[in-house]
Amino acid sequence: MTNDADTSKPFTIGLNEVGLGIPVPRWLCHRMVQLVGQQNAERILSTGTLVTTGEAERIGLVDKAVSSMEELSQEATQRLEKLLVGVHEAPQVETLKYLRDDSSQQLQKLMTNDLDGLWNYLGNEKFREGIRAYLAKLSKKK
Repeated sequence: MTNDADTSKPFTIGLNEVGLGIPVPRWLCHRMVQLVGQQNAERILSTGTLVTTGEAERIGLVDKAVSSMEELSQEATQRLEKLLVGVHEAPQVETLKYLRDDSSQQLQKLMTNDLDGLWNYLGNEKFREGIRAYLAKLSKKK
């Protein structure tokens, strides 16, 4: 993730569903806990907090903070080269499947359940109010 040159308006990352009036899907909660730990996931997700590039790097939400798009491109290229050099793709993919299989199966079940429950929120007036407020906030930024 890149740092913003304008420190008064830093780049942020996160999930703002709660602020819009809908719960963060369980599968995303599960994945966030895997990435940043229970305490950070609870703090970020339950409040709709968007974290800065520096904090995202510190807690493990992003791999690395860089200062420019050029540096980001170079970093991504280097990481891909390290992953792929001298490694046969098929065994690598199978190994990753083995490592992630339990988690993947659990996430697929949660995704299905979350989609069923999402419809309850989309028709809710509080959700529509949240969307209107969010859009009004965005329109003020222009």
